[in-house]
Formats: sequence, C-alpha cells, structure tokens
Amino acid sequence: MITVNDLENYTPGGTTTITLGNPYKIAPRDYLNFASEDLKEKKDKRSLVNALSNAKRSLHFQIDLLTKAFGISNLAPKKRLDFPRKLEFCVQCGIVGPQILRKMNQLRNTVEHEYYVPELDEVKDFIDITELFIVATDHILKNFPNDIEFRSPEIDLFGIPRRGIGIIIKPYDGKITIHINDFITEPKPRLDNAENIYEEYKEISNGLKEGVQLPDMSDEERIKYYRAISRKVISNKLEFSVNDGKDYFEWVSFVLNKRY
Repeated sequence: MITVNDLENYTPGGTTTITLGNPYKIAPRDYLNFASEDLKEKKDKRSLVNALSNAKRSLHFQIDLLTKAFGISNLAPKKRLDFPRKLEFCVQCGIVGPQILRKMNQLRNTVEHEYYVPELDEVKDFIDITELFIVATDHILKNFPNDIEFRSPEIDLFGIPRRGIGIIIKPYDGKITIHINDFITEPKPRLDNAENIYEEYKEISNGLKEGVQLPDMSDEERIKYYRAISRKVISNKLEFSVNDGKDYFEWVSFVLNKRY
C-alpha cells in the first residue's frame, strides 16, 4: 500500500479547487471587524468585553467552517464537539501547526471565564491571533483542494511519469480517495525488432527524472521508440474516511502541505 512518505518527492500537477460557500448572512471577518470597532470607541469594560466576545465569535466561526469542510460532523453526528477538540482536528488535518494551537488555547483559557473583564492587551492579543488565523486559512475555504494530481519524479524519454496519483477530497463528507495509476510499458507485439528497440528505450529512460533535460534526439528517433512501445495503465484505489483516524489525517495534511 502506498503511503504519504512515498510521495515526498512527487511533483504537484493539475489541481481542481472549489470555493466553499458560507450558509450564513455573516462571516468570521465581520465579527473580527466588530471587535476592532469596539476598541476604537472606548477602552471601558463594556468595550473590552464586547471586543473579546466578537473576537471569540470570529475565531469559533472560522474553525467551524474549516472543520465542517473536512468532515468533522461525521466523527460524532449526534454529539457536539467542544472547541479544544475542533482545534485539535485542525492540527490533525494540517490546517494549523501545533504552536498556533498552543497559543490559541492559552489565550482562550486566559479569558474563558463567564464574568471575566479582560485587559486591553489581552483583547488585542486575541484579535491579533484571530486575524492571523483567518488570513492563514481563508485560502483553504476559497480554494478547497478537491482534486489534486501528483507525478512521480521518474520519467521516460518522452517525459511521461512512471506513476500518477490523483487525490480527491469531498468537502463535508469526511472522505479522501487516492487513485494510483501506474504507467506500464512493454514491447509492441507483432512489430519487427520491437524487443531490441524497447530495450534501447529502457536504457535511455533509466535515471531520467522530472526537471532534468530530456535526451536530445531527432524526431525520427522519437517516432521509432514511440511506435515500438505499447502502453497500459494499471489503476488502484485507496479510500479513507475521517473515522479511519490517522490514515485520513495523514493524507489530508499531505495535500494541504503540498498544495499551500
């Protein structure tokens, strides 16, 4: 079975993205703007509390949009997951790194008291970290990686890869499908001297990699090899759901790291 480690040297190919819609009449950015406006008015208790509340709404809203996009609702359909679990889900998917997770949790824990009046610096810090989080993740919602192709580094003298990988993520379904296409070559049957020409083709192609200049040869030579080679594709498929845990998260994280 192929793993994400096998694809570390693969080159991203074509990508199809989807812009995910927001079903609400308000967006996380709106709440963040409200928080900034609250601080512009005054620096009294009311303004500080309102600013913090709006910043928290903004953060929770963005995290809800992201986690739902990657299928968190399929983990526990009848259970409402708490904020720390949603943050951890973001880390598992590779949406944010563990350092940002710790920073966000620390800030949230500091101000997570029902009757707490925050200090001005605490509110500013919360707004700043939320701003950074939205800036860092908005592109995922606007360009959700629906279908991504990768090419193996090994190629033949025509520049055709030995293997192609297609990865499909269905938004909200919590599923990822990996299509594995191995491009197999062999001598063309019932063609004079095909065996010998095919051996030449393999020798010339041996060691060729993506990004390296292809061998310089005439059109006549290329046609000779092209006519002597038969190609076929052997396809396999892997599929993981969010309930598969590690395998799902490793592949989603790989796609996000390679794509963004």
